[in-house]
Order: sequence, then structure tokens, then C-alpha cells
Amino acid sequence: MGLIAIIMVIMGIIAFLTFGFTRSACTGLTRRLQQADILSSNVVINGRTYDLSRSAHPAATNVDAGTNVLYPPIDAAAKDLSFLFQNVNGNCKGLIKPRDNCTIPSNDDGELAWYMPCKMRPLNWTITPNFTTEYYDGYACHTSAKARKAFYSLKVQGDVYYTWDQINNHTRNLIVYNGHVLDMDLIKWFQTDDLTYPDLFDKLMNDESLRGYDISLLLTEPHERQIANCLVETVKIGVVDTSTIGCIAATIVLYVSLVFVLAIVIVKFVVACYFK
Repeated sequence: MGLIAIIMVIMGIIAFLTFGFTRSACTGLTRRLQQADILSSNVVINGRTYDLSRSAHPAATNVDAGTNVLYPPIDAAAKDLSFLFQNVNGNCKGLIKPRDNCTIPSNDDGELAWYMPCKMRPLNWTITPNFTTEYYDGYACHTSAKARKAFYSLKVQGDVYYTWDQINNHTRNLIVYNGHVLDMDLIKWFQTDDLTYPDLFDKLMNDESLRGYDISLLLTEPHERQIANCLVETVKIGVVDTSTIGCIAATIVLYVSLVFVLAIVIVKFVVACYFK
């Protein structure tokens, strides 16, 4: 009975290391999708995918009540709608400021309604900035409390992720900060006729030596970190393809336990052959 108990304990330990440890150490992961995996029923907003296949837009200028924006005339399927739901007045407050002749609505605290034209973008490339106005200033900028509440109620399908090979492709001006992938060419979309932003924006955008690299350790001063977090809120397109420490540890333990079990089986086979 003692021998059987010892065997059962060892079996339990091996079973936990093989199956349970991975589930306990590698948890809380958000689903991740590459651009090629994004369906026509999805849109991307601030680096996250949303399923709008059953959505119905309320009545608005040039949009009938109940319209699904995935289809014409909006035709938003598999496009980036980040500029329609811009993150403003968060980490960017005090960094991005209105000019004296600013046409963007703002208040006495320097808070702005938007930073960039509220237009849709393709996912796989950066289009030339388009500052033309459709219908009226701020058209398609979802700044009202009702529009924001509807946006926040959408269920996130997953994060858009990029591999290092994609990030190192110098046809796009991509850098990484704290796991976030930033498209620095999107800085060109800021309405500079109406607002100002830190000079570091342009330095990071124009420095070709930074393309494809992680600049997290370069921006260490509090002011620089605020600028980097502001960029995350405004020009983020996804996350970098990485594994958590827990998942890496679980993988290592899985392989070690596999080698250990196989070694025992091989030793038993060799000993059995030796003693016939």
C-alpha cells in the first residue's frame, strides 16, 4: 500500500506538471489576431478588434437608422476606425495644445474634442493624410456621451498583433513601446494648423534608426514616458507578438517533464533488454 501511494503521488505530480501547471501559470491571455485573420465582420479600433456583424447604427448625417456600418454606404468592414473614436485629454493633456486660431472645439483647460480628422483607414498600410471636411467639422467624430457609451459597450474580440519580422519591415514606420506597436507615420495626421505637440513626436517619427526597434528603455524620464503614453493613446495599431513569463515558464516545465518521463521509459527499456 505504501508503494502504491508513492506511485500515485508521483503520477499526480507528473499530471499537474503536464496539464495543470500550464493552465495555472499561463492564464488571463487576451485572444490575438493578425491582420490576415481579421474577418470582414470585424473592425479595428485602437489596436483591438470588434465584431459589428449584428450592429445597428442610430440615425445620423448620411446614415439611416439601423444601418450596419460594415456595408455600403459606410463600408467599414475590416478597416481601422481608431480616428472615429480618438483617445483625447488623457496622457496627451498638456502635451497637445490648441493654437489661438484653433477650429477644433476646446475648453479653458486646453482639452480638445479631437486631434486628427475622423476618417477610416485601411489596415495594412498608411494612407496619405486627408484633411478635407465632409458635411461639417467633426463629422464622424464620436465625441458625445451617447456615442462613447455605445463604443465602450462593444465586446472586444481580441488584440491585433504583429511579429518582429513585420515590425522590422521598413516599408512602414513602426516602433514598439512597452509591448505596444506604434505607427509613427500617423503623427502626420495631427491637425497642426489647429494644435501643437511636443518636438519629440517629430524626432521619433523622422529617426529612421529607431524603425523596427523597442524604444521602451530610451524614454525613461517622466516627461518622456508621458509623451510615449500619449503616442500609445493616439497612434497605437496593435501589440507585439510576445509570451508572458508564466507561459514561458510553463513551456519550459512541460519540456523538462517530457524529457524526464521519456528518460525513465528509455532507461526501463534498456534495463529490461539487458536482463532479458
